[in-house]
Amino acid sequence: MPSWPSLPLLINSNSVATLLPNPAGVALTERYGQAALTWNAVAPASLVTGYSVFESDAAFTNTAAAVLKTTVSASVRESVLGSFAAVQGRHYAVVALNTLSEFSPAVVSVTSTKAAQTIDFPEPVPGGGGVAVPLTASSSSGLPVSFTLSPSGLAALDNSVSPPLLMLLKGGLLTVTAQQPGNDTWWPSDPVSHSLRLPPVINSFTAYGV
Repeated sequence: MPSWPSLPLLINSNSVATLLPNPAGVALTERYGQAALTWNAVAPASLVTGYSVFESDAAFTNTAAAVLKTTVSASVRESVLGSFAAVQGRHYAVVALNTLSEFSPAVVSVTSTKAAQTIDFPEPVPGGGGVAVPLTASSSSGLPVSFTLSPSGLAALDNSVSPPLLMLLKGGLLTVTAQQPGNDTWWPSDPVSHSLRLPPVINSFTAYGV
């Protein structure tokens, strides 16, 4: 009987990758003065090629009910979403992408439990010969507003009275910024700043023997 050469065994080698679990610890927080979504890393890290953020105007448990907002690399654990007002009433979820950029569509969306707030800060008006200028500002949340000055040395803040006083020390261009840092119920406000041209401060004195 003739001997036939052996033929190589052909095996279907279609790539198959396991879907990864989606991230835990997904939360809305503040980053760089804006709202951001953060999450925990998914293991094993070697199988994660990125993370995708989905968004909807209603709570969702499947990404088919949401739209893709952004995709970030595997080393990133956050995505800046925009202003605090922009995330009000919006719902977000994060999925982990495997080596084939596939993901499990089953998610649990999160939403903001905080409200956005604004600052009303009329421009202070130095002048009139006085060295104390009242700073009047209010927040839509009703929480107290704080002030910062830049650069230092031109004026000082007197917070012992209400409203606080801007105590002029010398002339120059001063920036006064009002902001409310927020709490468990309210997001931080966007800062509101005014640049003031301070007049020279003349300190009076009495010369004796003249």
